[in-house]
Amino acid sequence: MRQRLRSLAAWDTAAAKMAKLHDTYDLYVTPATAYPAPKVGELTPNEEERQQLIKRIENEDPLSVLYDMFLPSLTYSPFSQLANLTGQPAASIPVHRCKNGLPIGVQAMASKGNEHVLLQLAAQLEQSDLWEGVIHPLDCSS
Repeated sequence: MRQRLRSLAAWDTAAAKMAKLHDTYDLYVTPATAYPAPKVGELTPNEEERQQLIKRIENEDPLSVLYDMFLPSLTYSPFSQLANLTGQPAASIPVHRCKNGLPIGVQAMASKGNEHVLLQLAAQLEQSDLWEGVIHPLDCSS
């Protein structure tokens, strides 16, 4: 229970720090993901891996197993966690394309209650021809 309370307090502290950041900056912009999109099913455990997870849950600290389960997904999307934990609105906006056609985006976060700022930014970028057809120099194959 103490660990949970410490986690909630840390989230509140992070939310307060982000609110202070937004006193100065309208938006906080990060990459949308750390890597191009994984292949379909790449992050889904196979049957053997599922059985190993079940055994680990029975024999180890379930919280530790939970963290290990989500680590592959979090490796692809480490930037979205800040908005999730602090309760800020965020939007992933495509701004480039890989050679294989997959989009590469940025994530913009606004202060609580300022979803309209994100929607305005996304609409402006969507209507712009600046990123249309731009190919990222990386192959982006996973």
